[in-house]
Amino acid sequence: AAAEAGGDARGAAEGRRRAGAALRAAIEAAPGDFQLRHDYGLLLWASGDAARARRSFLRAARLYPCCPRPPAALAALLAEAGRHRAALRRYDAARVALARQGDGQARHTRQMQQTG
Repeated sequence: AAAEAGGDARGAAEGRRRAGAALRAAIEAAPGDFQLRHDYGLLLWASGDAARARRSFLRAARLYPCCPRPPAALAALLAEAGRHRAALRRYDAARVALARQGDGQARHTRQMQQTG
C-alpha cells in the first residue's frame, strides 16, 4: 500500500505477490488458522480477486465462527459488488459473532476473577 501511495505500482504488485506467497505457505503449514485465511482474503480483495477473497473469508468464518472479522469483511465485499441483501446477512452474522465473542470474554473474565 505504501508503494502504491508513492506511485510505485510495480513495487506494490511485487509486494502483494510476495505477501500472497508467504500467506499461502503459512496456510499450507497451518490450514486450520482462521486468521491466515482472513488475511489472505484481504490481500486477494485488495488485489482485485473478489471471487477468491470471498472463498477465503467463508473458510475463515467456518474455521472460527465466533470471530466477527471474516463475515464483516465478506459483507463489505458483497456490498461493494452491489449484493446488498447478501451483505446484510453477513453483517448480521458478524453482529451475532461479536455478541458471542463478547459473551465469551465476559465468561473468561468471571472465571479469572473467581480463580484469582
